[in-house]
Amino acid sequence: MRDKESILTKMIKKAYDISGPLDEYKRSEINRIGNNAFMMLWIYSSFASFCTLLVISLTNIDAYDILLGLLLSNLIFSIDIIGGYVIYATRKAKLSEIDVTVDNYPKQKRLLKKKSALQGIYWGMSMFLIMGVISPNFSSLFSWISFFIWLSSGALFGLIMYWYHASNLKKLKQCDD
Repeated sequence: MRDKESILTKMIKKAYDISGPLDEYKRSEINRIGNNAFMMLWIYSSFASFCTLLVISLTNIDAYDILLGLLLSNLIFSIDIIGGYVIYATRKAKLSEIDVTVDNYPKQKRLLKKKSALQGIYWGMSMFLIMGVISPNFSSLFSWISFFIWLSSGALFGLIMYWYHASNLKKLKQCDD
C-alpha cells in the first residue's frame, strides 16, 4: 500500500519543482535553500520598510502612491530575485531533474507541453486580471491590443516554461541484461 503524501509535502514539491519522493538529501537541500531565501527576504523587507518610513516622514507624496510603490517593489523582489534564486539553487543541487527512460521520453515531453501550456494560460489570465485591478483606466483593459499583448505574453511564458522543464529531463540509458 502506498503512503499518502501530506498537503505540505505536495506544496513543497510543487514550489521547488521536485519530482519523486522526498528523501533526506532533498529535504536538507530544500531547508537550506528556503532558509537562504527567507534571510534575503527578511533583510529586504526590513530595508524596504525603513525606506518607506523615511519617505513618508520626509516628503509630501501621497501615502497611496508610496504604498503602491512598496507593493510593486515587494512583488518584483519576491518573484524575480527570490524566485530566481530558488530556481538557480534547485538546478544547481540537481533537485529538479526528472529521470526518464528512452521509451518514456516522448510521453514525458507531451506531458510537459500540456503542463507548460496550462502555465502560460494561467499566467496570461492572471496578469490580465491583475492589470485590470491596478490600472486606473479600466476601459483600456478590454481593448483588443491589451488582450493580444497578454495572450502573446502568456504564450511566451508557456514556451519559457516548456524550455525550462524540458531542460530538466534526463534520459536514462537502457541496460541490456
